Amino acid sequence: MSTDPHLAAALAAPGQPAAYLDALAELYRRRAGWRMLTLLVFDRQARLAHRIYTTDPVHYPTSAAKPVAASDWVDRVLDRGETFVANTHEEFRPHYVDWEKLRDLGIGSAVNYPVMVGGTVIGTVNLTAEPGFYSADRVAAGQTLTVCAALGFLLLERGEAPA
Repeated sequence: MSTDPHLAAALAAPGQPAAYLDALAELYRRRAGWRMLTLLVFDRQARLAHRIYTTDPVHYPTSAAKPVAASDWVDRVLDRGETFVANTHEEFRPHYVDWEKLRDLGIGSAVNYPVMVGGTVIGTVNLTAEPGFYSADRVAAGQTLTVCAALGFLLLERGEAPA
């Protein structure tokens, strides 16, 4: 795996983890593309997802938590660590409680990359875009960044608060 020079510079910069997460979001934009990127962590016992980073704080603020019900999405992404891809509203409607809000924002595609460390999913990187956006090539390009995303989640676990 080669290191992106902008990502490496962001990691060395003060202001962590915000500097690193902003550079990571830009790297995902260049490689896979997105209209919005969020990072989520999950409290499985409380059945809640917590947004810890967002590129759209107006519509999807970091302070928001949302319920996570038992579903095939949870089985697939959180339990088995498989990437979820939807390229139409109909494909993500059964899995996203906020599908109407996403639709109203012009979002019709989504990719959820599970980030696994030590056999456990520690969070997800979530990309959204217009309908039909996430081709197999785009999904694969984003998948190559999962190790970089793991570092971002670990920086957050270290106790650094996002700016």
